[in-house]
Parts: sequence; structure tokens; C-alpha cells
Amino acid sequence: MDRRSLLDRAAKSAEERVLLGHILDKYDQCRQRNLPTNTAFLSPAEAQGARDLLRAAAIHEGFALLGGYEGAERRMLFFLPDWQEEASVRRGTRASTPRTATCSAASWRSAWSARRSATSS
Repeated sequence: MDRRSLLDRAAKSAEERVLLGHILDKYDQCRQRNLPTNTAFLSPAEAQGARDLLRAAAIHEGFALLGGYEGAERRMLFFLPDWQEEASVRRGTRASTPRTATCSAASWRSAWSARRSATSS
């Protein structure tokens, strides 16, 4: 499904269409650059809209919703590159599918720091 029809199908308003377009941009950026990308904090309704969009686009792995602490209401949507280890994302989490997780910001920061250290040497 092309981007326009996907957004037409998923967005309920013009404002939501802009947000979902931004989310698709972040996904594309992650895949093209092979680096993690993320959105701003999303409300629970925005996060559900993002999940629905990703499901409609047949994107079932390679992303995580992180809130900074367990039970956070607002969360950021992170897109994970191919090199991102599943174990580093899943550490301390209750993820049910591969490379799709809800985890703590601490485990994300440790994985990101390790990757940055490895690439800067």
C-alpha cells in the first residue's frame, strides 16, 4: 500500500494525518540510515494510532514504545535498526514478540551508549 492511501486509511483527522506522516518519516529514516530514531512523547491515543498505522503498513517488528519508567502514560516511539540487539531492548521488559517491546529508558540508553562507543572508536 502506498503512503498516501495508508495515511488516508489510518488518519481520522488532518492533525492525526500529520502525526502519522511524521511517524512514517521516522520509520523510513531508521531504515535508510540504519540508526535508531524516535518520535516525541505520544499520548495514549496517539500511541494507539501509531500502532494501528504500523499494523496497517505490515510493520510488526523493529519498534518500541518507551515511557522512561514503568507505567508511564506518555511514551516515545523508537524505531530500532537491524543491529539493535533484541536482548538490549528486552532487558527488564515484558515483550511478547521479537524486536517489539515496551522497555525501560535505562536499557535503551545503555544499548545506545554501547553502539555510539563502538562506532566512535
